Amino acid sequence: MAAGPIFSLHFIVFFAWAGILLPFLPVYLSERGLPEATIGLVLAFTPWARFIVNPIVAPLADRRGLGRELIVGMTGLAIVGSALFFLGDPLIALACLLLAVGTAPIIPLGDALAIQRAEAGELDYPKSRLLGSIAFIVTSYLAGVLLDAYGAMTVPIASLVFTIGIALVAVYLPRGRPEPSAQTKNPFASFKILLRPRIGRVLLAAILIQASHAALYNFGSLHFRNIGMSDSTIGALWGLGVAAEVALFAFYPRSVSPVTMIRIGSAGTLLRWIVLAETSSFALIALSQTLHALSFAAVYLGAIAFISEEIEEKNTATGALAAYGGGLLMALMIPFSGWLFEHFGARTFYGAAALAILALLSLFGVHSTARVPAASSQASAR
Repeated sequence: MAAGPIFSLHFIVFFAWAGILLPFLPVYLSERGLPEATIGLVLAFTPWARFIVNPIVAPLADRRGLGRELIVGMTGLAIVGSALFFLGDPLIALACLLLAVGTAPIIPLGDALAIQRAEAGELDYPKSRLLGSIAFIVTSYLAGVLLDAYGAMTVPIASLVFTIGIALVAVYLPRGRPEPSAQTKNPFASFKILLRPRIGRVLLAAILIQASHAALYNFGSLHFRNIGMSDSTIGALWGLGVAAEVALFAFYPRSVSPVTMIRIGSAGTLLRWIVLAETSSFALIALSQTLHALSFAAVYLGAIAFISEEIEEKNTATGALAAYGGGLLMALMIPFSGWLFEHFGARTFYGAAALAILALLSLFGVHSTARVPAASSQASAR
């Protein structure tokens, strides 16, 4: 099969799975009787898996060209995890652990394979990733409709179906090209780059903003349910956020400097969390979802542009952003957000707002004359 269609199908199936699990796994866990603090502990498996598993798996795939085989094998763990949801409450934590470990490396491995083919002129990588984002938007809404009609068991059923689909599609992905010089990455190696005063302040701001999403990603749907929204409405809100993100990737102003882009994104993040903490108005919450274009896309674009323009160790800097923003700090923030949500409800988002304030303070006095370059793809994580 040609590279373009099979990679497009790979991204479509994976992000269709994510469009169901990201909004609605917390809902399923809540309906199974888990308190919010426990949900936070269980959902923290995912960023821990990113932080620990990905730096081990990715270089193995690079050195031996085993990206396709590792996607199939790791997805096998996710299939087992999805199946365990049907075997009773005592296995829920194990199910979530296997699901987290199994799915954590799929996007980095798939991206690496896709980029190899794109560099060979066999694939339009941004188009394939865009189709994945569209799949997320569609399935997040459809999942909400199905939850309204059939209940929370829709979530494990969909997870099992789509993880099987991911594995089946991965069998037909092209083999990776071995890179014998690739070295195993130490997840702590990138910490040194954060110690450089100016560079560290900019990357720290992006990391703080990324981690501030812990409350929304893991308890946003429960909050929306608590204020009376239907699951179909919740799914539509998630889709709206991703649509806004895609729009900014397509139309962002390239004349804006990276630091300014991060600063604007951080200010938008602060506004977003304050709105969620203070209102139950559907119109204002929908508006806050469009701010995902700033809280995620603008900060991500600014950080990648800053790395591209001003940091020599680009892979190390990008690794720091992923390891500490989407990994370590997110893993710490999710259980804390769960405890806050159990005791304070919507005011949990003030904790997220505090991280946005810290990000803005980190950027105080930092200047940049570089400009944001053209984006080559959609962001690989959210």
